[in-house]
Amino acid sequence: MDNKQIERIKQILMKEKKEVMREIKSITDNLEISEQESTGELSQYDNHSGDSGTNMFEREKDLGLKDNEQTILNQIEEALDKIEKGTYGYCSRCKCEINPERLEALPYATLCIECQRKVEAKDDRVLRPIEEEVLKNPFSRSFSDSEDKTGFDGEDTWQAVARYEKLPHIYEYLGFENGDGGDLGYVEPVEKISNKQYRNQLE
Repeated sequence: MDNKQIERIKQILMKEKKEVMREIKSITDNLEISEQESTGELSQYDNHSGDSGTNMFEREKDLGLKDNEQTILNQIEEALDKIEKGTYGYCSRCKCEINPERLEALPYATLCIECQRKVEAKDDRVLRPIEEEVLKNPFSRSFSDSEDKTGFDGEDTWQAVARYEKLPHIYEYLGFENGDGGDLGYVEPVEKISNKQYRNQLE
């Protein structure tokens, strides 16, 4: 790149740096306002938990945006530093010269197009926890080595859970397993008297 191109990119970087710093200041000012001031509420006591969650989400989003802007600012400052040192415009991986058109579009780029593609291809891989390599689905057919052997499956799990919470002499809800369910839903004996029985007593 010639000096004229580098000077033009330096001006672009300086302009973008001012915009990023202004954005960071705006977000920081927003974050410094307390939640009470931003919502206009004196207390959060009577608010629905969803409202509080929305407010928390907005503040976390602002923090994320601020981090992103700070990262861009660091990249811009690094590019300006490289311009001063005379090392600007070279890929940080393969050390080849970065296409000037790429630098015009993204002046703080540190990688050439080929290296950037390699990095993005690597990042696109689904990185799962290492534990998943040894953990298997306990309810899958592959859980047991033998086809004849039945493992502890989903139905067995439900039956194991259903054994709990059963108390002796307590009717299963609408099941009437321990009796005919005649007293189900009544607290006092007088509550079992029907309207017909009450009228018969009055006659």
